Amino acid sequence: MPLDPTALGYTSPTIPVSWDERDTMLYALSIGAGTDDLEYTTENSIGVQLTTTPSMPVVYCQPSSDVWDRLGEFDWSCLVHAAQSLELHTPMPPAGTGSITTTITEMSDKGTAAVVTARTELRDNDGTPLATGDSTVFIRGAGGWGGDRGATGKPPTPEGHADRKATVTTAPTQALLYRLNADRNPLHSDPAFARKANFDRPILHGLCTLGIAILSVARTKHTPGMQLQRFSARFANSCYPGDALTTRMWFTNGSTAAPEAAPPGTTGSRNVAFDTLGPGGVAILSQGAATFGPPT
Repeated sequence: MPLDPTALGYTSPTIPVSWDERDTMLYALSIGAGTDDLEYTTENSIGVQLTTTPSMPVVYCQPSSDVWDRLGEFDWSCLVHAAQSLELHTPMPPAGTGSITTTITEMSDKGTAAVVTARTELRDNDGTPLATGDSTVFIRGAGGWGGDRGATGKPPTPEGHADRKATVTTAPTQALLYRLNADRNPLHSDPAFARKANFDRPILHGLCTLGIAILSVARTKHTPGMQLQRFSARFANSCYPGDALTTRMWFTNGSTAAPEAAPPGTTGSRNVAFDTLGPGGVAILSQGAATFGPPT
């Protein structure tokens, strides 16, 4: 059944959100941070201050169910999270309260399917923007209302060998950890449910895979003066807990220098293109991009 085109521009009611230090540490552990990342995983280590991992706001920058309900009737089993981006306006504190609002910003009619993007803004209690996330979904069988087909081009794939690679072997319990970040979809925990969806067993959350990749990218710079400002990627294929994931990075500012090679005090940004490969070299994340810049 085609979607309701009048849903374009719909803005959800404001929803309160909160998080504490336990949430911050749990999220870090769920994307593979550990004993080498005590600034993300502990709150009482001597000389170490707890901070949030750069991708943590993505947990809160997700549309509420009423946003997708506004699209009209469709088969929820045909909805796939296709892409995610996040812009970081200011560092998220390790504990706090705030609110989110979501607006349906794009609806593309692909004929036999629909592509919808919803933008979620996370603010603190003072109204200060913390992060803005764009969530794009692909819905099979939901096109045909006569709308615009939307963009079809793809960004060019980086040429040449990657400037850096990082391989992370996920834990068999990775999805069970990540689901505690308020994503209890049984596709990631219930073997019977996963089999009904034609998977051998529960799959890893796409946002977990993205968090693992962004942590790998963030580890390419550990010097003051530059911080992650934005990132995006497409979800190309699923993977399983226990899989080894290799994130390939290309430093795209005209040199092979990593972001930390930017001159101290620079006001320019440094860009990283990335993808993530699973077993057999299958692309799990594609068209990845991250931007580092001066602190906000």
